[in-house]
Amino acid sequence: MPVKAKARMDVIIEYLEVTKDWKNTPYIKQLKGYKGIHEIRFTVSNIQYRPLGCYGPDKKSFVFLIGAKEQGDEFNPRNAPWKAAKRKKRIFEERRYIREYQ
Repeated sequence: MPVKAKARMDVIIEYLEVTKDWKNTPYIKQLKGYKGIHEIRFTVSNIQYRPLGCYGPDKKSFVFLIGAKEQGDEFNPRNAPWKAAKRKKRIFEERRYIREYQ
């Protein structure tokens, strides 16, 4: 991820850390067709970044599952939502794949 995009992501994460209800923010959107998968939405240098994640497994936590971009209403990588759903399932079953964002 380019430096400017990482910096923007850091600002969004800091904002979300102090925001109680993420549903009313412009940054989080439930991904249609993938239960429990959410996208963080932001644009830097005309590139639409869409990291995918989920709430849990612990209270008040959000897990980033895969980094993605959106181009012409399609994800890059194309199978990002499928991979995110697969990783979510694995995390909730095994809980050993979680690391803190730095």
